[in-house]
Order: sequence, then structure tokens, then C-alpha cells
Amino acid sequence: MQHGYLGRRRECEESLRRLQTDVIDLYQIYWPDEEMEGGWQAMAELKEEGKVRHIGISNFDVSQMKRAQAIVPIDSLQPPYNMLDRGIEDEILPYCRESRT
Repeated sequence: MQHGYLGRRRECEESLRRLQTDVIDLYQIYWPDEEMEGGWQAMAELKEEGKVRHIGISNFDVSQMKRAQAIVPIDSLQPPYNMLDRGIEDEILPYCRESRT
């Protein structure tokens, strides 16, 4: 997978072409990486351009969520959460309530 600003833009354009559509309803970054801010900035611009309606994240911790929120609000959060894995209850859910994510 291509990461960073240019990679995220290229991936979105390729997805739009493959799906034969003008807009993607939800576009997410599933794993944060060292180029997270650049990738998230690209996602913000894609949303502003109308190529995606909502942008989201998955598998981010609170510090990474704060870095993303400093660029543009997070529309969607998809963390691992089930009966056996309730780790988000300690930090992520309280942060989401506090930041209205």
C-alpha cells in the first residue's frame, strides 16, 4: 500500500476509476504510519474536493487521533472492539466523548 500525501491521493483516484464512480462514501486509513499527517491532509483535500464524503481511521491510538484532528475532524472511527477486546474503553472512548468524535 502507498502511504503519505501522494500515495493516498493516487489510491483514491485509482479506487474511483475502478469503482466507476465520482465519489466514495467512506474512505479510511486503516493503519497509521510515519507519514500519517501527509496522508490525512490528502484525505481532507479529497473530502473538500467532493471525491469522498466522509473520512475515517482505524487502529489509531489517542495520540495519533489528536494529530489527525489537528488537520481536520475525524468523521469515522473503526477500532477493534468486541466482547474479548475492550481496550478502547480506557482511553479512546473517553477521548471520543471529550472531542465529540
